[in-house]
Amino acid sequence: MYAATPQSTANYSYLNAIAMGNLNGDSMLDMAAVYRASNNLAVWFGQGNGTFYYGQTYATNLSPYDLSIVDLTGDGRLDIIVLCFGSSTINLFINQGNGTFVANLVRR
Repeated sequence: MYAATPQSTANYSYLNAIAMGNLNGDSMLDMAAVYRASNNLAVWFGQGNGTFYYGQTYATNLSPYDLSIVDLTGDGRLDIIVLCFGSSTINLFINQGNGTFVANLVRR
């Protein structure tokens, strides 16, 4: 595993995919998106009124093009899987239970 590095600013260009789920355990719907040109995953947290606030941005491998939100570790917390076309890799972002993630790289 390697630490997922939160990025304070993001180049939100070439949105490829969006997925939604409760990512921080507050029972509100949150949103994650991958951006192909900037090679990142962005997470926003729902406020329960149809609006979201910016959470964090994490670096991905080259050309992320799809993502899925699922509990990969069986701990009841939703994790994020990012498929990266340009590097033929899969990034796993393991939910730490507080709205942050630790990244793990899986090669194809």
